[in-house]
Amino acid sequence: MSAHTGPANTGPAHIGTGTTGKEHSGPSRRQAAEVPRPDQESVALNPVFARPGETTELPRFRLPRQESLPETAYQIVHDEAMLDGNARLNLATFVGTWMDDDANRLYLEAADKNMIDKDEYPRTAEIETRCARMLADLWHAPDPQRCPGTSTIGSSEACMLAGLALKRRWTHARRAAGRSSDRPNLVMSSAVQVCWEKFCNYWDVEMRQVPVSADLKVLDGHRLDEYIDDHTIGVVAIMGVTYTGMYEPVAEISAALDAIQESTGLDVRIHVDGASGAMIAPLPPAGSGVGLPGGPGGVDQHLRPQVRAGLPGPGMGGLARQPVPAR
Repeated sequence: MSAHTGPANTGPAHIGTGTTGKEHSGPSRRQAAEVPRPDQESVALNPVFARPGETTELPRFRLPRQESLPETAYQIVHDEAMLDGNARLNLATFVGTWMDDDANRLYLEAADKNMIDKDEYPRTAEIETRCARMLADLWHAPDPQRCPGTSTIGSSEACMLAGLALKRRWTHARRAAGRSSDRPNLVMSSAVQVCWEKFCNYWDVEMRQVPVSADLKVLDGHRLDEYIDDHTIGVVAIMGVTYTGMYEPVAEISAALDAIQESTGLDVRIHVDGASGAMIAPLPPAGSGVGLPGGPGGVDQHLRPQVRAGLPGPGMGGLARQPVPAR
């Protein structure tokens, strides 16, 4: 957890946490407007855990004046967290909700490492690089050992980086041609995960959503030309739509973009959001017709795959930076 505060008297601190695959767009207006009642200003200890000499009531929104025993502080947070949903019963998450003891031990042993500091933790950085190459190989990159990639704190950060790469590619091309780089847009289905709405909001990109319905359950390239123009930075295809788990047919979307490029000259790339299928989509059975252009073992020149690794416990993501040409 990280706290970001501004200069004194400039406003409240904002506390942010990493994602575990369950995304939220932020507090609602109702939550933001709530003012604590007087009876909510303190936390009363359960008498079962109170100890002689310890205070039995602690402020809820301020640091207490006196210290507490570690086990008391633990019990307060532990008991409040019990009111959360049971992760094992969460069928809406993109990550596993159970880890064996060995994985839990590794997770705890790495909790005190600042992973962004590659100089201080070089072996952890090496393991990260090897994981990125494993994912590149899984997604049939032509040269996995040279394919750049990065781990991210959950799928939202991976989508931010992927969208930013699309935007920068489009911006550089527009400026090189002496054309305006304002009013970029990104095309996706209306069933995308909320992190894409965040990206468009944070990076000033118009979000163009193709409606899904009972008849058109996924983005499949149909009427895609009605949403694409010379300000389109890319198209998002999802390997596991949030509501249904269905794969969006990347091959059909790619064929539609090829037709658009042939008729208009617009070269629009696809970003493949791995979502819940990142570890499965590259491995369709032969002859199934599922998944990627060229069938199993190959992907189209348009693709920029994001791999959202559905690992146990912590939400994790990764991003392959280069387009993956067909074999």
